[in-house]
Parts: sequence; C-alpha cells; structure tokens
Amino acid sequence: MESTLIFRTTQTIAGVYDSLLGGVFVRPGTPEIALSLFGGFFLIACTAVAVEHLTGKRRFGHLALFCSIACFVILNFLLNQPWDELFVNLRHSLHFAESNNFSFNRTQNIEAIVDFLPFFVIGLLGKLGFSLMAMALIQSCLGGLLCILAFKYFLGSLGARGAIQSACILGFSLYPPLVFNSAQGFATSLFSAAILWAIVLLYFSERKHLAFLLLALIPLIRIEGLMVVGLLYGHFMWQHAFSKPSSERLRMGARMIIVGLLILVPTLLLSIYRLMEFGSPLAVCVKYKSAFGNFHYLKLGIRNLIKDLHAAYVPPLLVAFAIGLLRFKHPVLKRLIAPLLILCLFITPYYLSGGDWFPPFWGRYLLPLSLFCMFCIGSLVCLAIKDSAPGVFRLMGSLLAAISFGYYLSPFSHGLAVMKQQLASINVGMGSLRIQDLSMIGKHLERTTHPSDVVASAEVATLMYFSRREALDLLGIANPEIASQPSTLTSNLAYRKRNPSLVAKYQPAIVWLYDFTTLGRQDRPDRQIIENLKQLERDYSPANEYRVGGVGALRKLGYQPIAVFYGNNFSTLYFVASHAVKSHVQKLKQLGFRMSSP
Repeated sequence: MESTLIFRTTQTIAGVYDSLLGGVFVRPGTPEIALSLFGGFFLIACTAVAVEHLTGKRRFGHLALFCSIACFVILNFLLNQPWDELFVNLRHSLHFAESNNFSFNRTQNIEAIVDFLPFFVIGLLGKLGFSLMAMALIQSCLGGLLCILAFKYFLGSLGARGAIQSACILGFSLYPPLVFNSAQGFATSLFSAAILWAIVLLYFSERKHLAFLLLALIPLIRIEGLMVVGLLYGHFMWQHAFSKPSSERLRMGARMIIVGLLILVPTLLLSIYRLMEFGSPLAVCVKYKSAFGNFHYLKLGIRNLIKDLHAAYVPPLLVAFAIGLLRFKHPVLKRLIAPLLILCLFITPYYLSGGDWFPPFWGRYLLPLSLFCMFCIGSLVCLAIKDSAPGVFRLMGSLLAAISFGYYLSPFSHGLAVMKQQLASINVGMGSLRIQDLSMIGKHLERTTHPSDVVASAEVATLMYFSRREALDLLGIANPEIASQPSTLTSNLAYRKRNPSLVAKYQPAIVWLYDFTTLGRQDRPDRQIIENLKQLERDYSPANEYRVGGVGALRKLGYQPIAVFYGNNFSTLYFVASHAVKSHVQKLKQLGFRMSSP
C-alpha cells in the first residue's frame, strides 16, 4: 500500500438514497414522523377492534383493516435494509430497459436471476422512466399486501367475521418475516403471495380457474416454484380425479392432465427462451449455490433450517396447530394438512444444498411455509372462538393462541427482537448505509472510467449496477467460470466456490476488493491514510486472498492502488490496471481531484 496514489476533492457525490422516492430516506425528521404515525395507527387499529367487538359494527372492522395496512407499509419504510444482491436482479431490468437485453451484462448474455417475471415487468416500467429501485421496493411491499389480503380472504372463507378477523389481520400484518421480506425489494413476498392465493383458491374457493392461472405464473416469478406447482396440482388431481369411481376416473383424469399441461406452457416457453438466450434453462446463480449431495453443506443446511425455523416461530405454530387438530378434528383444519405438508416438502431442497447467506430473522426461504403456519393458527383461533363453538373449544382455542403468540412475544422470538432493535436504531428509516456507500463507489467509477472498461469485484450487485460497466464477477453468482468449480468446504456460504485466476486471465481495468470503504477523513496526513489502508488489508486479507490471491497478487499483475476522498466524507480504494492508469488519473484530474503520492 506504500505506493497508493491519493486523490482528494471538495466535491460531493450522491448515493442512491439521496434521490430514491424523492430523497425521503435522508430528510431530517422523517423517521420520527413515521414512528409516530406507526404508533398512532396501531393504537387506532387496536381501539377499532375493541369497538367492533363491543358494537358489532363492520365500519370499525374496515377502519382496523386500513390501520393494519398502514402499520405494515410504515414498517416497510422504517425497516428498509435491502441486501446488496437486489441489484443483481435490477441489472437485468436496467439492461432490458436500456437495450432490450434481459441480462446481467449488457454485451455478454448471462442470467444471474431466478425472479424472472417481476424484474422483467420492472424493466418494462423502466422503459417508461420509472425508478427501477423504487419499483422493486413497491413490488416487494405489494407482495406483502397481497399476503395480507390472502389471509383476510382465507379467514372470510371460513366464516370468520367481526373483531376476531380484524384482530388476526392486525397480528398477521406485524409478523416479522412478512415485514422484513416485504421491505427489501426482492420478489420473495410476491412469490409467497402467489402460492398462498393459489392454495386458498384451490382448497377453499370455487374459483379454481384463478388458482390454475396462479399456478401457471408461480414458476415465472421464481423458477423453483415449479416444484410447489407440481405438488399442489398433483394433490388436486388425486382429490378430484383418481379418487373418483372408475367410470368417471378416466374422463376426469384426461381433462385434468390437459389443464396441467396448459399450466406448464408458460414455464416451458420461458425455459426455451433461456436455453436459446443463455445456453441453459438454469440461471448461473442456481448452479453456483447448488451443493446437493455434499454432506458438509447438508450439515450447514440443517443448521440454517433450525435457525430459520426458530426465527420465524414455526415450531410453536406447528405444535399449537397439531394440538388443535388432534383435539378437535375439525374438517376445515384437516383440509390444511395437505398444503402444509406440500410446503414442508417444497422448502426442503433449499437446505439440502446448505441454504443461503440471508439472515435467519428474514426466514426468506421459509416464507411460504411460515406464512401458511400463520394461516393455520388463524383458522384455529377463528374456529375456536366463534359464537357457535362449544365452551371447551373456545377455551382450548384461546389457550393455543396464547401459547403461539406468547412465543411470538417472548425473548426467544429472534425476528421480533431484531425488529424492535432496528426500530430503536439511530439509523432507522435511513435505508441501507452499505448500499448507500456501494452506490457512491459505483457512481464514482462511472464518472472516472471509459464505457468499454470492465470492473471486477465480488461486490457484484450495487457497485456494478451504479458503475454501469461490464462486470467480471469474482463471487460466482453471475460467472459460469466460478459457478462450474467444485464446492469448497467452508462455513460461509458466500465462499463456497472460487476461481482466483480470473483477474490475471481477463485483466479488467478496475478491481475493487472487500472492504475498502470509509477510509476516514481526507484532511489527515498521507502517512496516516497509508497506515489505515495497511490495517484494512490485514483485516480483510483472508477474503481477498480467497477471491484474487490478495493485494500482493494484484500488485504483481501491475495493478495500481488508488484512494479517493470526497468532500462529504465518502472515500474508497480500488486497483487500476497498468494499461488504464494513465487515462484514469487524467480523468480524476479533469474532475477536480488533487493528487498526492507518499
């Protein structure tokens, strides 16, 4: 690091949150106003539920529903902490909006996304001038709202009315995994909503044609949804065709097979498109994360499954539902068993390959199951305390509800603890500080590089999205040359595959290593800055040696370290290839940077 070139400027650089949704995330006082509104809406919702119970007037139920949704939307704003990986998806939308190429790179066809339909639609909206990140966040929030409406429709199909329905909806709207997953911009909440609506319409409604339409769309939202579609439709066929008398079985079976084939047509067309455009029906990220059959990752998957189950409160919900089912044997409760088992089977393959690196309190890959567990408990509570239910039924149902929600409110409920911690944080309502920093790095590289330059990094999402340059992915989720490598034995799922020879092979113009951000104030002497950089190099040496062989390997390849400091206390360090140093330094000087070389 002794030869680092240090550049300073009094100019400032904006991050994504400075303009997102009109800059609402950076306006002073906005989080405090949002917290006050949340408290007010929550109090009104609770009051409306109580008044509805006392008076029986439905208008108070409508008020409680409105306030529940308002609480949910406000929490989405306050807990907005999207992970970097969101921008891997948005790069596809960006390139489709700008050049009709739904691909991770603009000139090289690479698919690194499994959420095809939502981000394809976001790309279409981008063509109309809408902010892609804003559309992603709205899509995610909309998915959560659709889950809430599915819960309301489900309770209504059971005959639940009045205050008990309103109270259940309020509790469901504040369920931490639903709130967290709806606030991040991913398609998880929309995917879960499609599955929940398909189950409700398939098992608790006469509108089967709408259920079939949703089954056709689910794999387009996320390709792994094909498994849950097959299981749900297979069980539906068993119920309505193969369980019929032999005289009707053949005719009904033939009709349902035709419907099943029609349901698969959109997925088949999408697979053909992927094969023609990308050379494979499976995205690169699926291949990167796949470690099926590896005993090491199976153990990690079991560990992650237990963590996710615990954080999403699934064990007490299942226990309470099982007790209620065994005690009362209500026909409605029995109808919930098949979809519950199907969802248990559906989430299993995720964890056989180790799971993922997202935090357990999201319960991201459990979301369809954990939300359906809330459906089960909601049905139990509503059936138990209906006016027509026997006294012991009401008592037992209330006790089971107390057990479930007691765990929900207890110190063991990790998701709720994190929610309370984040709401109390000084950074609440300010968005993701890391994404803010990475977006500024990307914008700096866009200003200071040539459009034909290639940027290499394991930070393959936000930084790459805002740099608007071709990317050399050093992580592997968008790089077939890493995704095809054998899995390494590591406890960190983000490090399961590697190929450190890629920088030497492709000589990208820029290499950004983890985690050279926030280098400190620019008014310090150069010697202090160099010492700080040396410390960062030591701190993150294992990660960078894993990816590229370390800083020393880059220096041997002729890469020049450059540190830049902006006037708004933003700073970073990156490495410039020898063939690009001269033009890059010239560009920095043209932009008003002053250079000093210790």
